[in-house]
Amino acid sequence: MPHDKWRLIYVSDPSGNANYDFDPGRARPLITSHPAKPEELRRIIDNVAANKPDTFIQEVYNAGWTLYFRSPRFEYDARPQHRRFIPMMDDGIMPLQVMLDQARKHRMNFLAGFRMNDSHGAPDQGGMFLHKNPQWKIAEMPQGLAFVPGNRMDFTFAEVRDYLFSVMAEVVDQFDVDGLELVFREGLYFPAPQGDRSLARARQPLMTELIQRVRAMLDQAGSSRGRDLLLGVRVPETLEECHNCGLDVPTWIAEALIDYVAPQDAMYSDCNAPHQEFSQLTKDTKCELIPGLLPYCANLDRTGPPLTLENYRALAHSFARQGADGVSMYNFQMHWDAFWKATRDPGSEAMYPLALSYLRELRDPAKIAGGARHYLFHPMWGGSTAFGSPGKTAGGIVRDDKILLERTEKQPYGQYHFRLYENFDEIVFAKLFFRATGLGPYDQIEVDINGTTIPADKVRHIWHSDGRHPNQGRPLPAHTTCIIDLSSPPIRDGDNALGVHLLFSGLPEGAVVIDEVEVTVLPR
Repeated sequence: MPHDKWRLIYVSDPSGNANYDFDPGRARPLITSHPAKPEELRRIIDNVAANKPDTFIQEVYNAGWTLYFRSPRFEYDARPQHRRFIPMMDDGIMPLQVMLDQARKHRMNFLAGFRMNDSHGAPDQGGMFLHKNPQWKIAEMPQGLAFVPGNRMDFTFAEVRDYLFSVMAEVVDQFDVDGLELVFREGLYFPAPQGDRSLARARQPLMTELIQRVRAMLDQAGSSRGRDLLLGVRVPETLEECHNCGLDVPTWIAEALIDYVAPQDAMYSDCNAPHQEFSQLTKDTKCELIPGLLPYCANLDRTGPPLTLENYRALAHSFARQGADGVSMYNFQMHWDAFWKATRDPGSEAMYPLALSYLRELRDPAKIAGGARHYLFHPMWGGSTAFGSPGKTAGGIVRDDKILLERTEKQPYGQYHFRLYENFDEIVFAKLFFRATGLGPYDQIEVDINGTTIPADKVRHIWHSDGRHPNQGRPLPAHTTCIIDLSSPPIRDGDNALGVHLLFSGLPEGAVVIDEVEVTVLPR
């Protein structure tokens, strides 16, 4: 893929800059009280721009509040980390304008991002527009701790759509941005009583109407400025979830309403993401497919370090092979955030701005294709009931893949399905690893890949009697790691299945669970 056709977007979330980026060495309470300075904002943009993304997005609206700019028409963010910008604004300097001007010096596109709904801090956090109009809030929600009535507005009501549109129009009018990104990461924009998403599906035309309205506003503003203004959307990572949330993405693409679509989970990267269903829609259109890259692959992994460069390469390579036009970096501040530093690695402040150098590799398709890759197929929402039943996503589907072998069954068998988009004529070696909790040194298994049995002497077993420490990732009890050298066949370029058969049980009870499958690849 030509270098100039591959997009790299860097997204700064509502509080990423406010909380972390100014001086990662400060204790967090001092960070939130330290008045921000224009030169610090410029340094943030400089550090990102040095690593060659073509687009910088600063999210400027969240839960009824504006961020990084204020207006007499709207309420400014009341959280401590955002109050530190008030002295700057009192001096007549808008933080958003400072970042925009600096991005222009680096020839980066600059977009303003809008959180279309947000649950952070619910029910008492959020602007007065939300709390003075409880009749426009979503009251009928699915089960789950994350679905707390409070900050989520019901887009059924024209007043809600009008309000959000008015903030977007003000940003485009007051700031010479290159476009907008609408962020649909919360999974709920219409009522979903007891998890019933039929209302959201029926009301998709209401959200489409808003998208059409925003597109027309951007086209009008762009015409007066002599250039096209972009409209991007960040949406759930499958079309099923999009429709469950009331987002008719296929129509948005078909009607040329959006310039790019960035499918991604609310929190985690997914090596198994089916991005081909999006690329089939964007192919032969002007809409680009730019999936999201996030610093973890699973809920349970967050006790350990964020993704490595090899992990990011694997994800980006998989996305490119499925027809993506680039990648969008989100929540990247997790590489140096205060929570990680304070609880696990007091020296990790060195990761800012060093971790940003990953962007240089991910900006270049040749480096992605030519570098070592490490795929993580982990249980994305395993161990979580935040969105209702175990493993369920914000968009209403379960993503908690595993093989479960019950010893009470006679020679139990299970399969783990994974996507591996690799041309095996172009690699030196590939290895598959899977970890089996509950599999002891005296158990016997038979392994197959895509139905072809792997000879027992080709499956290496490593018994970890002490388990795995939380600092190394998700904590595990005693378990066995199995390692297999991959060849094609039986491995395929695309969809694959790992099968495991428990032939002999060396333990009287307890299930065998396999929910971590990994593949390492070294290209020629």
